[in-house]
Amino acid sequence: MSTFDRHTNTKLVAQHEKYIIYRGYAPTNSSYVLVKALTSASSHINDITKLIHEYEISKGLSHEGFYQIH
Repeated sequence: MSTFDRHTNTKLVAQHEKYIIYRGYAPTNSSYVLVKALTSASSHINDITKLIHEYEISKGLSHEGFYQIH
């Protein structure tokens, strides 16, 4: 099973207990991160942002672009 989603043009890059993180490209070619909550509980943007930053730091990535929270 491929981790690349042709519909959203994103690739699964990390999975967490509560979130799945995808990285892809916006129509403007800016990099972005797509986060899908795995729980029905409301997501806290600070927790998601922290999780994304932790992932990017661990991969030596700098934060560019924007987040889409779903």
